[in-house]
Amino acid sequence: MGAVTGPRVREYQLYLLRTMTDAPSEMIDRALLSLGSSEEEMETEFEEISRLTDIVVPGTNRLAPVFDTISQILAPVVNKAIRQTEPGETRVNLYSLPMWPQFLFEVSGTAEGYLEGCRFVRAPGEEPLQASNPAQLGAWMATQDEVETLFGPLQELEVWPPFEAFSLIRSAPDGSPQTYEFVFSWKLLQSVRLTET
Repeated sequence: MGAVTGPRVREYQLYLLRTMTDAPSEMIDRALLSLGSSEEEMETEFEEISRLTDIVVPGTNRLAPVFDTISQILAPVVNKAIRQTEPGETRVNLYSLPMWPQFLFEVSGTAEGYLEGCRFVRAPGEEPLQASNPAQLGAWMATQDEVETLFGPLQELEVWPPFEAFSLIRSAPDGSPQTYEFVFSWKLLQSVRLTET
């Protein structure tokens, strides 16, 4: 596992884009254009960041303490906090990613530096999400927590972090059931579709 010599926010954004396979392709294309990048560079940076942040020590079954590595890549930190959890403390750092200005990227880990999770959260001061129907939502508009706050608990379909798929059954205006399927990456909405009426 190579050393990180300084912030690599742009490269990490390319890494995240590569994982967002369920986002509309035109959004990925616009994001690459705004970063002055290409699909080829996105693939290269995905491989490099994956190597730097692999949670398992290569050739072993031991966990790698990558919390500080990710922190160096995403520097500077916007906010640091400590959460009291069982059996100990969780370090929580928040970072700003220019590609998603209405959100912050949360990285949590143990006191020993082992990664516990990464996810997008709504940035303080941003307007809270408002929607009366799941069909009003689209890619990169909401976090999983926000969707559940608005529409109730989601039913798990498939989870391969950072990919997660859930369903939600709601009543249509005429009382008939409607099933929506949501896909998230890093807890950020990538797609929503009505699967049956």
